Amino acid sequence: MERLNLGLENGFTTLLKTCLDQKKTVLLVGRCKVDYVGRARSTLEYGDRIILVKEDGSIIVHRPYGYQPVNWQPPGSVFHIKKMGERYLLKAVRRKPQESLEVTFTHIYMIQGFSLKDEGKFSLHVTELEMKEALTLKPDLLEPGFKVLRPEKPVPPGFVDLYGLDKEGRRVVVELKRNAADRPAILQLYKYIESLGGRGAVRGVVAAPCLAKGAQRLMEQMGLEFKRVDPKECAKVLSSTDWRTRSLSEYMGERTV
Repeated sequence: MERLNLGLENGFTTLLKTCLDQKKTVLLVGRCKVDYVGRARSTLEYGDRIILVKEDGSIIVHRPYGYQPVNWQPPGSVFHIKKMGERYLLKAVRRKPQESLEVTFTHIYMIQGFSLKDEGKFSLHVTELEMKEALTLKPDLLEPGFKVLRPEKPVPPGFVDLYGLDKEGRRVVVELKRNAADRPAILQLYKYIESLGGRGAVRGVVAAPCLAKGAQRLMEQMGLEFKRVDPKECAKVLSSTDWRTRSLSEYMGERTV
């Protein structure tokens, strides 16, 4: 990429300051060094980087590869711009906690300010398989003290979604649904319970965001239980865990029942 020396460039400081004062989203691409001082200290030596400054005062520094930022500062930063000979300093400062991120440019390839609007609602979607993984990682999402012994336990009528023990040591069979649990799901769970010795031998639990119309009465008649499981909470568990890179044996401690 052709490099434009900042020492020969006019108006960079004015343009950047104007964009920041107007709370614009600023995209910078250039060769820079990054120093952080705060809860720790770090230095990223000179290289070609992508810097994004958002209207809420957050700043993100990306390398040309990878999806995670190498440096960042949360919203609420105050920005200072300073010319230092042939170089320019962009400094982001936060007071609580006290920390600063300094980006020193030797060359700039692009600077652009945007007035952006984003009012779209964010909806997080997970599959039943992913909900099962989340409950395996964090069984308390179902109920306190629940312990997963095995997902996808085979029984004569099919496969139990989750098979485990409650805090009292009783066996629990869980039928998991991403949407409202309906009559077919309840009847399927009942077949699983019967194949494992009936209601006196094992608890039957339907885990779902809600029940379909008429499902509650049917569950009561069959002696089954309902536990509300929020797909959003499952998504939070998965987003904070590298579950996709872990094997089933790591989840389960290589236990089989």
